[in-house]
This record gives sequence, structure tokens and C-alpha cells, in this order.
Amino acid sequence: MNLVFQKGDDENCVKYIKWSCENFEKNSDIAGLSDCHLLLGKYYLFIKQLNKAKEAYLLALKYATSINDQSKKIKILKNLAEIHYLQGDFKKAYDYLNDYNVLLQKIRKIENVKRALELQFQQEILRKDREYKQLKAFTHQHQKMLEQQNKYLKSQKVIQWLLLVLLFLFAILIVVLWSVNRSRHKINQQILAKNREIVRQKEKAEWLFKELHHRVKNNFQLILSIIRLKLSKLDNDEAKKELEEIASKIHALAFIHERLYQTGEKLTLSTKEYIIDLCNQLLQFHNQKGKKIQCIFDIEENIELPVSTTIAIGLIINEAITNAVKYAFENTLQPEISISLKKKDKNLELTIKDNGKGFDTGAIRKESLGLELIHTLTFQLEGELWIDGSIGTTLRILIPLNE
Repeated sequence: MNLVFQKGDDENCVKYIKWSCENFEKNSDIAGLSDCHLLLGKYYLFIKQLNKAKEAYLLALKYATSINDQSKKIKILKNLAEIHYLQGDFKKAYDYLNDYNVLLQKIRKIENVKRALELQFQQEILRKDREYKQLKAFTHQHQKMLEQQNKYLKSQKVIQWLLLVLLFLFAILIVVLWSVNRSRHKINQQILAKNREIVRQKEKAEWLFKELHHRVKNNFQLILSIIRLKLSKLDNDEAKKELEEIASKIHALAFIHERLYQTGEKLTLSTKEYIIDLCNQLLQFHNQKGKKIQCIFDIEENIELPVSTTIAIGLIINEAITNAVKYAFENTLQPEISISLKKKDKNLELTIKDNGKGFDTGAIRKESLGLELIHTLTFQLEGELWIDGSIGTTLRILIPLNE
């Protein structure tokens, strides 16, 4: 089967796997069915048939759950998370990944507890073995002394003493075993109670985190709704522009909050995906007002940055796009914004450029709240900022990478 799979013979591979599934089903071999569907899902995932791969993995998960095969469930949950991620269903991908992490942590905790108990039991057995040997040696010496002092005693009396000693040792052994068993039972009960408490606390923390996310998200939506209501009643164009700029900033913050919630416990974000999604959100927001702007991306692959750095870059991009939409494209027939992010030596180079009318940097820099915010964010990143307004507007920022 592996040979067929490696050669890429799709028809024979699927045929052989399905034939194996039918045989396992006839023999009621649940473990075999789980393995077979797991392999079938792996094959479909390899050839990028995601729906078939998902169907096969769900069947494998069903069979693995029925026989309580935790190791298979771990693999299946991880692959299901990957499939939903590739399909763009990030909610289900996150749920499966969360189930994977919970099961992985549970297995690790159980294994750690089991190893600790086994080590403790082995140490206890060794200690009892040493005590037993010491007691046996003492009994042997005592027996020799009795034989020397009581040679005149009859063999019957010697046998009676030996029986009494053996009974005494047997009683001690029974007491020791009972004590060990009782201790193990008590430890097991304590471990189970602690595990239940850990699970309860974790579920409570997850619930509070989700509740906080929903409340913050609802507050963002409420603020945006109030601003839109206010915009519909305003006649002052200048005031409308200011409120629209505030709405854009709030929209960007809401998007950043949503992405942070999706990252969960991760300390880094996929920078390329984050920037593209953020720009599309911003342009969609502005395009609704009749401004059709094209965004061109040149972002290096596999750039993983800390969450704080990625957020600051997102806010800088938001301000640059907002300023371009507001001032740059009054007479531009095909407005474009180019965003580039690349590693350069030990720095990260961010370039944001538009094909608008440009501006006099000396005359506008101190009057623009957006540019002031860009300067502040660049300073927080310990970066350097260059602005050129001669042909369009170009913002170039060098950010040091702390490895």
C-alpha cells in the first residue's frame, strides 16, 4: 500500500484502501477500520481533496473514539484542524485544534502521573525489600543463637519456633502490602480530585475569555453603529470626515482584536496573512464610499513576529491607508497602494507607497494626527522613519529584529 501511495498511483491506492476497509468492516475490526480511514484521509489530504479527506478523518475519529484510542484521536484532530484551516473555516479549525491541545495535555498529565506513581511504587518495593532482607538476616542470626543455646531442645520444639517466626514474617508482609495498597488508593483519589479541579478551572477560564471577547466585540460594533447614526444626521462635511476617520480606526482595532482572539495562546502571528486581511478590511470599508482602490502586496513569506510588533505595524498601515484615502487620490484615475515587508540584514523593512498627488512633508507633518501617530508607533518599535512626498507618498520604516 505504501509503495502504491509513494508512486502516486491514485486509482490503485484508493482501490486498495477501500478494499481493506471493506474487509475490516466484514470482520468487525474497529481498530482496522480506524487505521484504514486514517490512511484514506491522509491520502486525500496529500492530493488536496479536502472534503473527502475531512469525511475520511471524521469516520476515523468515530471509530477511534469507540475504542478509546487516544493516540489516533490526537493525529485525527490535528489533521482535521489543518483541513478546516486550508478551507478557510478558522472557527472549526480552532475548535479542533483546541480539542487536540486539551487531549494532548490530558494524555501528558496522565502519563506523568502514571510515571510518578510507578517510580514511587518501585521505590516503596525496594525499601520494603531491604527491610525484608534485614529482617530475614536478623531472624537467621536469632535462629542460630537459639540453636546454640538450646541444643538440648527436641527437634519438635525447634520446628514450632520456626513456624512461629514464619507466621510472624507473613503477618508483617500482609500488613506492609495492605499499607501500600491503602496509600496508593489515597494518592489516586487525590490525583483524580486535582484533575477534576484543573479541568473545572480551565473550562471556567475559557468561558470568561470567550465572554470577554464577545463583550469587547459587541462594544466595538455598538460604537461603530453610534458613529454611523451620527454620520447620517450630520450636515457638516468636515465633521463627517473626522467621524469617518475615527470609524476607520475603530474598525481596524476591532479587526486586530478579532485576530488576537483567533490566535489563542500563540505568542506570534503570521504577518503576511494578517497584513493582507487587514488591508482588505480597510479597503472594503473605504470602497463602500465609492473609492475603488487597489492594494498591491510584496510581503516575504514565513515572517513570524511578536503580537505586539504585529499590532503596531497594523496600526501604522491603517493610518497610512486612511491618510491616502483622505488626501492622496483626489485626481487619480486608478488609485493604488503598495505595501512591502521584507527582512533586510538584522532589520525589518516596511514600505507603504501610493500613486497619489504627494505632499510637502515639511508643511503637513506637524499638523497631521495620523502622521504623528505613525511617528509614535515607529518610536515604540525603536525604528527609523523616512517620508517622501515628491512622487506620490512613500513611507519607509526600518524596524530592528530582536532575535
